[in-house]
Amino acid sequence: MRPVITSTAWSTGANTPSVTLSPTRSILVDATILASASTTFFARKHIGVKTINVSATATPTLIQPGQNSAVSATVSMSRGAFTTLAGGNSQNGAMFDVVASQPLNITGFTLNLEGSTAANFEVLYKTGTLVGFETNAAAWTSIATFTNIPIGAGRYLELPSALSLVAGQTVAFYITSTNGQSVVYSNGTSLGAVAATGFGLQVLEGKGVAYPFGLNFSPRVLNSIVHYNVNNPTGVTYSWSGGGSSANVNVTPNSTTTYTVTVNKGGCSVQASTTVTVSGIGIDENKLSGVTIYPNPANDFIYIEKTDLIGVLDATLYDLNGRIILSKQEQSNDGTIALDVSNLASGMYLLTLQNGSQLAHYKVQVM
Repeated sequence: MRPVITSTAWSTGANTPSVTLSPTRSILVDATILASASTTFFARKHIGVKTINVSATATPTLIQPGQNSAVSATVSMSRGAFTTLAGGNSQNGAMFDVVASQPLNITGFTLNLEGSTAANFEVLYKTGTLVGFETNAAAWTSIATFTNIPIGAGRYLELPSALSLVAGQTVAFYITSTNGQSVVYSNGTSLGAVAATGFGLQVLEGKGVAYPFGLNFSPRVLNSIVHYNVNNPTGVTYSWSGGGSSANVNVTPNSTTTYTVTVNKGGCSVQASTTVTVSGIGIDENKLSGVTIYPNPANDFIYIEKTDLIGVLDATLYDLNGRIILSKQEQSNDGTIALDVSNLASGMYLLTLQNGSQLAHYKVQVM
């Protein structure tokens, strides 16, 4: 007779037959299924996530009629390189090499952990391969420690500072428990063989290593996800609302214009916008309601006070050539920004205020 499922426990904490997930990074998920006749089933799944981030800027943001501005898009891609879920073996820690084919930043690792209590971990690295340095503690540099990591699948260790690699660089990692717990790995095929391939990155088969820098076992494949970001990855397409299909486009707007870039990478499409302000055209026509600016003209300080406006204000003061003179953000949503103009040359300036997606412009005079 076929067993009847009596309960399902997910590593996410859910206890329902199915779960809906919206992960922000690549993850590992476990399900433990209890059935009649005291039967237990176990399943583990890798879910890959790719995130594209884009920002747009204009240089300069303020121009006079007939002048040019360069609008630019900066793209970063976050993803994870997954090795295997095969399991079958474990040790306090594991060493492995990562090879970069594009400039990238390693941001963290997802591991499967075994043991009897919460684990403490240390992550170390060295430039170049691990081979020949398995027991040489002096060759390695510690970059992170973690305490009280629960035993189980899909435990994410986020590095406090990303580790940057240049194209063609090899970096070795040693991830190890420091209190007797273990990471799950699988027996490999050949030390240095490719265990995982991601965009711009390869993870190589390495070794299991007893803590600290003790007996080592080869080849081994750490059951893991290596999380990383690639800045300005290849294969990106750009489309600007004002025309142009490159990351950087020169524009000459006749009036204040917002430019939106649509970035596509591997089927993922993301947009970002930036505004080029043309001085002298409609500047006095788009002010924020609920804001008072005084005095104008000013000798020492210009005060920007919210009277009926929700959200934090950003204030930027430009000269008439589009150069940024002062920039300040309202602190703690307290309602007032004070710009010190006492050292500025007398003349007309342009003040821009940003409140969320709203952008407003004011002419101010310094005496």
